[in-house]
Amino acid sequence: TAEYQVCFKCHANTGTGTTPAVPGAGTAAASLTNLALEFNPNNKSGHPIVTGLNNYPNSAAPKALTAAKMKAPWNVNLGTQVMTCSDCHATDSAASKGPHGSSVKWMLAGTNKAWPYTASSANGSGTGTLFRLASYNTGDGTANGLFCLNCHTVNASNNWHADGELVVSGGEHTTNASGPAACASCHIRVPHGGKIARLLVTTNAPARYLTNGSSGTPIYTQWGPTTGTIKGTTMSNSNFNSSCAEHSGSGGEAW
Repeated sequence: TAEYQVCFKCHANTGTGTTPAVPGAGTAAASLTNLALEFNPNNKSGHPIVTGLNNYPNSAAPKALTAAKMKAPWNVNLGTQVMTCSDCHATDSAASKGPHGSSVKWMLAGTNKAWPYTASSANGSGTGTLFRLASYNTGDGTANGLFCLNCHTVNASNNWHADGELVVSGGEHTTNASGPAACASCHIRVPHGGKIARLLVTTNAPARYLTNGSSGTPIYTQWGPTTGTIKGTTMSNSNFNSSCAEHSGSGGEAW
């Protein structure tokens, strides 16, 4: 009755086994992942494939992003809306429909097709120029634009992206040589769903979800338990734990 059920026949336990990623089905950044695990509503975060975001039982409500953080048509029915796999994955041909093949790695759909590097030709690889807060809109509106921008705004009403320390014009995090301001240093490399709120990546995440698809040092070691306010401005140092002394709270959520 749902499109995801068709996809899960090959892209869940049957095709990948029960582990998060399958080295034998491609290596490193090209390893397949188990979609049933990633879209399980028991996760702390994920895209609404199986059910609406506010139906996730382990998440503090409201879980859904606010309308200001979404682009049309995804800025309505927040929390109850459900999407399909083919909203993100589809052919690149106007002559056919569905995820039957594409010249773009991972069959990414929409105008912007690049993730996590600034060229869609680097999709599925472990090297490239990572999108960062200072360059998130590089190539926007082209096949080399940040894939997330098809549905999401980055700075609109988002204090974690636009705060003085993270503002795109500069700041400590955007200039850090080790790269914590890269999108994939804060968010999981396969952004289907995960054990940390807001698709955040932490030290113990499976290798496939790390920055380059097989390794990388996330900015956070743990994230705190107050998932309901993670999208706002009330998170304090006690809610997350990083390698930075300024943010050395006890944390809570972890892989």
